[in-house]
Amino acid sequence: MPLVPAPRRPLAVLGALALAGLPACSRDGDAPTRPPNVLLISIDTLRADHVGAYGYGRDTSPNLDALAADGVRFEEAVAESSWTLPTHATMFTGLGQSVHGVGYGRSRLDGSVTTLAETLSAAGYRTKGVWTGPFLHSFFGLDQGFDEYLGFVGETCYDQEAFDVDDESSREEIKETHDASHRTITSADVTDEALRYFGEVGEVGDAPFFLFLHYFDVHADYIPAEEFVAPFLADLPEATNEVEAKRNDLLARYDGEIRWTDHHVGRLLDGLAERGLADDTIVVVTSDHGEEFLEHGRYGHNATLYDEVLLVPLIVRPPDLADARRGAVVEATARHADLMPTILELADLEAPGPFTGSSLAAAIRGERTEPRAAVSRLRLGETYAWTAVRFHGKKLVRKELADGDDVAVFDLETDPAERTPLAGDDAVTLLERFSEQLEAIDAFEAGVRARLGLGEGGDVDLPPHLRRALEELGYLEG
Repeated sequence: MPLVPAPRRPLAVLGALALAGLPACSRDGDAPTRPPNVLLISIDTLRADHVGAYGYGRDTSPNLDALAADGVRFEEAVAESSWTLPTHATMFTGLGQSVHGVGYGRSRLDGSVTTLAETLSAAGYRTKGVWTGPFLHSFFGLDQGFDEYLGFVGETCYDQEAFDVDDESSREEIKETHDASHRTITSADVTDEALRYFGEVGEVGDAPFFLFLHYFDVHADYIPAEEFVAPFLADLPEATNEVEAKRNDLLARYDGEIRWTDHHVGRLLDGLAERGLADDTIVVVTSDHGEEFLEHGRYGHNATLYDEVLLVPLIVRPPDLADARRGAVVEATARHADLMPTILELADLEAPGPFTGSSLAAAIRGERTEPRAAVSRLRLGETYAWTAVRFHGKKLVRKELADGDDVAVFDLETDPAERTPLAGDDAVTLLERFSEQLEAIDAFEAGVRARLGLGEGGDVDLPPHLRRALEELGYLEG
């Protein structure tokens, strides 16, 4: 089953060239070329509709907007889940939760899974990760393949021993550190560390780098620097009750956090350009999930799979992007599982596979792509599970609760806020169709899981009706 584009530069060859201090060769053999650097930026809790490039009216994101104008923006990027750990595991592996298992019954990434950092390291890249939220800690296995994996949580990283010792004192220590991470402001530290690293990698010749940066300040608690939140607090809409007033205040502080983080992303991108690295670097900016502000009755995330927590920004700027594509908007649906195969294809590197995602490189180049379905999952214990599937402007939301399932289908074109589930014959037809699609996706992911040796899985050779469904959903090539 073809899951990703055909292999490109063999990793073993690239690794050998890098060790020899020589640049890799281009595919056509005309001249030696150096693989591009990769800069992957994850801005925690950033929902797409609060970014200017996605139509937001407040001036929250001038630097992200400028990057979108110089790169390619995906109109519909769908998160793997509504919380940090499983979404980053998917970004780093190209695999859905039901395959890698993180946040889906497993607390940490299996060491046998090949990550983006491991793949790039094997190709001769220097690799560094900088993280600022508790669920990016190396305890969860997300450090696989990084030469250096630096954390900013409060003043120090988690103490690994606190994880290894299961007693009340250790649990309290973890909780205190977790809570402190929400009160600590770290965007400036992340950018400062990245700028320092740019100076370091600029001195090592032809070895490319992979730098992953995690900005956490947009996440609650919303406590940006005063000058960044003041304009939004001064422009609060009039509220008719206390609930509305609280929501308006939180939204203003959330927007201030976005503007604060955007400022430091701007410093980062300016530093990349000033050091002469921008023209040789693939830049990818996204988020792990969004945030709820009472759209469906609650604040925060990690509780539902409505679009306020699933639609995230995705901006990609490859170094060789054609001028005609700068500022382009791609309508093809993007998923977190697509990031690893996309980055590898843009870098012209062999993909280890198999993935549940697929490369977006053709869409970035402006080539026509087939519509693709996006599945998102949330598991909170054994009695609280959500699944969402979107395809062709329709969306299924299924809640598997202790007292039974609650299933709804929405028409996102006429009801983008997901307020009124469809009813009648149309709803029944769509429910049947979505059930078939989920059956196909589940069987496909079980097959991938089996191929990777990650537990029991279904047949890799899918029944014809499931294969046809997956081809229609964009999971397999015909």
